[in-house]
Amino acid sequence: MKTRLDVAARAWHRPRARSFCLLLGLLLALVVLVTTFAQLRWMGLAAALAILFYSVLVWHFMCHQAYIERQLQCAKQAAGQANTARVEFLSTVSHEIRTPMNAIIGMAELMRATPLDAQQQGFAKSINDAAQALMVIVDDILDFSKIDTGTLVLESHALDLLAIVEASVDVWTRRAQEKGLRLASYVDPALPAILHGDPGRVRQILLNLLSNAVKFTASGTITVSARLIEQFAGQCVIRFEVKDTGVGIDAPMQARLFMPFTQADGSVTRKFGGAGLGLSICQRLVDLMGGSIGIGSRQKVGSVFWFELRLPVERATPHAPPLAGELLLIAPDDGVTRSLSETATGFGLTVRHAASMTAGMDLIKQLAPQAVVVIDTAVNDFSLADDMWLAASMLLVAHEDARVDLPLQPGLPILLQPLKQADWHRALSDALRQHDEDLVAMPAALDALNAANVANAPVADDRQILLVEDNLMNQKVAVHQLHQLGYAVDLAVNGEEALAALNAKSYAAILMDCQMPLMDGFEATRRIRRNEQTSGRHIPIIAITANTMQGDRARCLEVGMDDYLSKPILRERLGAVLSRHISTKTTGLPALQDRPSSPMPSQQILDMNRLSELFDDDQASMCAMLDLFIKHTGPMLEQLQQATTQHDFTFACGILHRLIGACSNLGAAEMTALAQAADTAAKKNDGQRLWLLYRELGDAFVRLCEQVKITKEAK
Repeated sequence: MKTRLDVAARAWHRPRARSFCLLLGLLLALVVLVTTFAQLRWMGLAAALAILFYSVLVWHFMCHQAYIERQLQCAKQAAGQANTARVEFLSTVSHEIRTPMNAIIGMAELMRATPLDAQQQGFAKSINDAAQALMVIVDDILDFSKIDTGTLVLESHALDLLAIVEASVDVWTRRAQEKGLRLASYVDPALPAILHGDPGRVRQILLNLLSNAVKFTASGTITVSARLIEQFAGQCVIRFEVKDTGVGIDAPMQARLFMPFTQADGSVTRKFGGAGLGLSICQRLVDLMGGSIGIGSRQKVGSVFWFELRLPVERATPHAPPLAGELLLIAPDDGVTRSLSETATGFGLTVRHAASMTAGMDLIKQLAPQAVVVIDTAVNDFSLADDMWLAASMLLVAHEDARVDLPLQPGLPILLQPLKQADWHRALSDALRQHDEDLVAMPAALDALNAANVANAPVADDRQILLVEDNLMNQKVAVHQLHQLGYAVDLAVNGEEALAALNAKSYAAILMDCQMPLMDGFEATRRIRRNEQTSGRHIPIIAITANTMQGDRARCLEVGMDDYLSKPILRERLGAVLSRHISTKTTGLPALQDRPSSPMPSQQILDMNRLSELFDDDQASMCAMLDLFIKHTGPMLEQLQQATTQHDFTFACGILHRLIGACSNLGAAEMTALAQAADTAAKKNDGQRLWLLYRELGDAFVRLCEQVKITKEAK
């Protein structure tokens, strides 16, 4: 029935059909009129006139409708031509803008690679940033026009979701680091390796959402995730999320956020810039791919932009083989850490998290010896002045400068964030394998390390320490500390091994852990004291334990221990306790000097002894390093001034951390002390004190430059 009506409607719009209806009406009116005059009835005459009037009215209506249809057809053709012309115009304009913009961006990059002072570097960076922003707007307008006119065609190719997510994060890593933001990605290990879809458009959506996250987040974290929601019949539903700790958006604004040329409000547009097309383009692209998109947000808390897509599975092979073991992650409690933890759990590891170095050191005692310990240097109480970080299997740093600031520790990987899934898996796999090897090779390695540290000098008994400790990480820390204090070390992993070592060799002191397998420290101490009743000598036994309850010290002393150290153990405390109990009448090895990690009491401007130690009287290398230090420190102080003025304490802490490392490495003790004090002020959000310390740092930097000049002239 519907088909017949459609055919009748199309026939009605034809001119011949309209003419036929009009002639039929006129003929009918004529027949009625002739019949009326023949029979002389006036009612028939009226009917004939009515039919004639109706026919004329229908003819007029049909003519008017035909006119309107012609006008609409002309308007439609004009609109189509206008859309085509608009697309062609925008394409031409885009090409014409891109040509000079590519030259501007390229020349700005080349200029930044040449020697420039801090102000010139700032100018060149501003040119490059402005040009890049303009290119983004041009691309958005062109894409929006294609979508609006229906000329955008989606492609269908093999899609590696892990590579797309990580590549999108890489694009914004540098900008995020400049703002002091922590950035991470998470791709569900359960996701198929290869899907089918439009890789370019999925990446474009992620880049748009990441762009907004970086733009509207002043401090904190940004995480990008892709999770498997369901999988069936060769297809899977994937949920993408971009989560930030930015300004947030109130509920009324969320309803119109995906409209074109719209941002949260006019003030945001002026403050953050942009054409307001990004989210509208994202929504239309998601719609074209048959998905859905949305937002969850709270003001001053952050936002989560999400979209879901249903994509066919091309290859379901997992990205990485499973792992087995235990991981302790000492890192800030934020989205970045949760992403790393989720990824490691997906690998098959049992993950435990500690939000501070102190809490992490307490957890180490509860872990298996093969456990992997990963420390993120962004954790609040991380400090190179403490040796606790040496317990790590690897370190995580936020940027390259932070990696350079860390001292070189053989065998300790330092990973740069944001981490790629393959790098994270490889590092954890290597650490697990290395721990298994260390458990077997640790005694031999310690003997070799002792031999290297004594430098072929004979080791007196008053410098020989027996360390009784079952935890591998604690062993590494304690051995490193004792070597720096000038002691040689033998290792036992329980009380039975300690008794056997004492029967074979004499020691100046014993560092005894209390809780160990087979025989604990308390029973080992009782047996040592019983044996000493016949030998007539007394060896100092110092407890090292994580137990800090009130009665723990008394218990250690009751069984015959001479002193007590609670974990974590600082090198200064360890050295002081050993000095009290070990006779210094015989000469032993001098304490090995570590690189200064705190300012010298004399507050020297530049420690020449430190420079001589670093460069072995290589004057050319020393002068080159000093010049490089001055070149990089000036811009860092300018960044610190900006962060202090804007009360951006998180960014200030990041700058000061780099400054402390650079100054302490070269022996700039005065600047090191001031930078450490400023770092403390920044962590307490004390803006007034931070400003005063910044000014003192500036004065100290001037004095340092003068001292460097004098030093170079004297050479």
